[in-house]
Amino acid sequence: AGAGIVLDLHDPMPEVFMTKYGVKRTSALVQALILLERASLRFADRVLTTNIAFRDLFVERGCPADKIRIVMNAPDEDVFSPGPAGAAGPRDPQGPFQVVFNGTVVERHGLDTAVDAVIRLKPKIPRIRFDIYGEGDYAERLVDLIAASGARDDIKYHGFVHVGELAAIVRGADVGIIPNKRSVFTEINFPVRIFEYLSFRKPIIAPDTRGIRDYFTREDILLFEPGNAGDLAEQIYAVYSDPERIRAIVRNGYGIFE
Repeated sequence: AGAGIVLDLHDPMPEVFMTKYGVKRTSALVQALILLERASLRFADRVLTTNIAFRDLFVERGCPADKIRIVMNAPDEDVFSPGPAGAAGPRDPQGPFQVVFNGTVVERHGLDTAVDAVIRLKPKIPRIRFDIYGEGDYAERLVDLIAASGARDDIKYHGFVHVGELAAIVRGADVGIIPNKRSVFTEINFPVRIFEYLSFRKPIIAPDTRGIRDYFTREDILLFEPGNAGDLAEQIYAVYSDPERIRAIVRNGYGIFE
């Protein structure tokens, strides 16, 4: 009827579908999703999306670049309110070294890689502890994996927590990790958890993917090769062993977050 249409594309649906269900791009269903997305892009007067990589993908699908605006996902400032510079302070050398994951507990988020990395670090960081928060269809397998690892005293799965509790957990963490496996979606996604940790000036280890490198370099954030438990372990150990360098990286990352 002539009203302006704003299309909010938080995710590219074909890539989400391929990653979630293991379907190839050539499948009839994925091709249908691509056609529907192209039609929706053409129909809309304005398109909103959340990062550079998504925008570029939609341009490849025929959407004029000047039709698209990026509005990034960001933490709720009432919950993840940035504190004063240096608020995190030095860690207690007598306390546990706290590694945290929060998010959807699904296979593509690489929690098996993270468990492997933490187990590798036990001889070098005797007081390491890995706490996992979230829900998802990989939860039962994750619990079995932790039990089979023999590390139930050091690795805990806590399930769902409210966002208010989560903010307190992030404040108490020594490092957060995003152990995603590489896929067509995770390659271009930008997890908002990066900003959640940086808002509290906490180190965050993220996968070395296009969606993240559009905003950060290795001078601004700790990156690891997706699926590589040894590389993830090295980055966690860097946080533990080289606090001065890590504080400089976090300062750079916080500047980008701001």
